[in-house]
Amino acid sequence: MPEIRARLHELALEHGIQELSSLAEETKRQYHGRRASVRSRAVDIELAARVHEFAREHPDLPQRDIGRRFQIDGGRVSEILFGRRGQS
Repeated sequence: MPEIRARLHELALEHGIQELSSLAEETKRQYHGRRASVRSRAVDIELAARVHEFAREHPDLPQRDIGRRFQIDGGRVSEILFGRRGQS
């Protein structure tokens, strides 16, 4: 979306069409002042190491089930295993 928005702004300047610029701004994500509360625990180096060890010991266990064991989301388990969380 950012690329589309930028291109619409360029076209608006090129052709002198203010409406295109206004439409480009409409593509921005709107913030409504609400955010969901954090429900899963934070991932620190120790937790990441435990998840790695458990996953090695149980290679056939789905990430969702590993996450349940450690009270984290299965997606968070994936991030840990692929090095995107729990790094020093």
